[in-house]
Amino acid sequence: MTPDYGAFQLEIYLAGTQGRLPRYPVDSESLEHRAQEVLPPWIWSYVAGGCGNERTQRANVDAFEKWGVVPRMGVGAVERDLSVELFGMTLPSPVFMAPIGVIRICSQEFHGDLAVARAADRTGIPAVQSTLSMDPVEETGAVHQETPGFFQLYMPRDRDLALSFIRRAEQSGYKGIAVTLDTWTPGWRPRDLITSNFPQLRGMCVSNYFTDPNFLAKLAKSPEEDLPTAILTWAANFGQPVTWDDLAWIREVTDLLVIPKGVCHPDDVRRAIDVGADAIYCSNHVGRQANGGLPALQHFPAWWPPRAIRRSCSIRGCATGATSSSRWRSGPPRSVSDALMHTRWPSAARTGWCITSGRCWPRPIS
Repeated sequence: MTPDYGAFQLEIYLAGTQGRLPRYPVDSESLEHRAQEVLPPWIWSYVAGGCGNERTQRANVDAFEKWGVVPRMGVGAVERDLSVELFGMTLPSPVFMAPIGVIRICSQEFHGDLAVARAADRTGIPAVQSTLSMDPVEETGAVHQETPGFFQLYMPRDRDLALSFIRRAEQSGYKGIAVTLDTWTPGWRPRDLITSNFPQLRGMCVSNYFTDPNFLAKLAKSPEEDLPTAILTWAANFGQPVTWDDLAWIREVTDLLVIPKGVCHPDDVRRAIDVGADAIYCSNHVGRQANGGLPALQHFPAWWPPRAIRRSCSIRGCATGATSSSRWRSGPPRSVSDALMHTRWPSAARTGWCITSGRCWPRPIS
C-alpha cells in the first residue's frame, strides 16, 4: 500500500499546539520565493530562466490549468494506492523527478546530483539524472539501488564516447537511457546572457566527461593540469543533432530501456517506436531550448487513440491487433504519469482516456 504522503500535515498541526511552526514553506510558490532569496543571482537566473521571452515556459504551466481530475466516490478509499506498474516495475506513485542539468550549483555543498539521488532513495520516487552533473554516473548510480534511476544522455558527437556513457550507466545500475533529442545548440536565454553565465564553460557539471576514459584519451593533459583545453574539448564534443539512425544505434547497443526525450509530434512518436523506443518522453525542454512551441501537455490529444500510433509500428514487438509482446512493459495507463510517459500499451490500448478501475484519469475542463 502506498504511504500516505499527506499524513505529515497532522504532525504540523500537533506541533502547532506546542507553538512550533513549519521550518519550510509548504506550498511551491513560497518555496520558489525562498529559493530566489537565498540563491546567488547567477544561479537563480540559470534555474528559473527560459528561452526568449519565456512564452513557452509559461505556457507549459498554464496548460495544466485547463485539465482537471474527475474523482470517483463510494469506493471506500480509506487506504490509498497510488502505485503504478511501469516497465515491469511497481512504483509507489505516478511521479518521476525530471532531469535538471547543472543542479549541482543549487546545492550548498555543490553536490546537487547526489542530493537528488538520496531524495529518490528515501521517497521511492524515480529520478532521471543528467549527463551534465557534478557527481559522476557511478556515484549517483550507487545511490539508485532501491529506487530506479534513469540516465539522461546528451548524445556527444563521438559515438565511442556515447557508448562509453551508456556502458557506464549500465554498470552503475541505471534502468534506462533518456535520450535528449532537442539540445544540439544552446537556446537563446536572456537571463543567462545578461549575466554571461554558462556554468559548463567554467568547468562545472562536466564530471561525466572528465572521468571518462574515452574523453580523457582526447586530452594531452588532464583537466586538472589544463582545464581550459579540457573545457574546449568538451564543447567540441557536446551537441550532436540526434537522428533516427542514432536512436536505432542506441537501441542496438544496449538492453536498457530507451526513452527518447523531446518528442512532441505524433509522426515522431511513430518513428521513435519504429526504431525500438520503449516509451516516449513528451517534452519541449520546459521552454529552455526553443521559444514559441506549444505546451507539452497540449500534444497528447493528437497521440490518441494509442492504436492509431501503433498501426505504424513495424519492428520490435509493435502489433496492430490486440496481442502483446515482450516489448510491452505495462498495462493500460492507470494514472497521469502513464499518460505523461506514454508507455506503449498492449490490448487495452483501445480503452482511451476514461475513468476506469476506480482511478481518476484527466479530463479537459470545458
